[in-house]
Amino acid sequence: MSSLKLILKNIYKTLLIGVFVVIALGLILVYIPRELAIELVDEDGPVETAQVILYFTAAILCFTFKARNMWDRGLNAGLIFIVFALRELDFQVKFTDISVTRTKFYFAPDVPLETKIIAGIIVIGIIWLINSFAWKNFKSLINGVKDNKIWSILA
Repeated sequence: MSSLKLILKNIYKTLLIGVFVVIALGLILVYIPRELAIELVDEDGPVETAQVILYFTAAILCFTFKARNMWDRGLNAGLIFIVFALRELDFQVKFTDISVTRTKFYFAPDVPLETKIIAGIIVIGIIWLINSFAWKNFKSLINGVKDNKIWSILA
């Protein structure tokens, strides 16, 4: 079997597993009582709490990999996971009533100019962080897919 066929076969298996998990979770939400389903996926519910815990756990693992020289990009990845966790925790609510990721925030007349500038700098920093991470890891991702490494297929 050629290398490309093997890669496509592994990608296909991974996608099938992912589709199966999504369908299974969807069916669980459909068949449990409506009130329980709403409580599970509600804001500050157990699903969101689990997401935050997993994001912080991933950040700690990334920082550990960086500290042990196991992964050069561990610092960037850890910071990205922290940004995701803070987003899930609605961290921007501490500073403003409107999400800083919405353009409405920057055009709202009741938001002070200083707040808009600080939020803009933070958003630009987040965009730079994600773009930098993607740019620095793109070549290794392509090489991983070519070498049929499972981490690259799941990415």
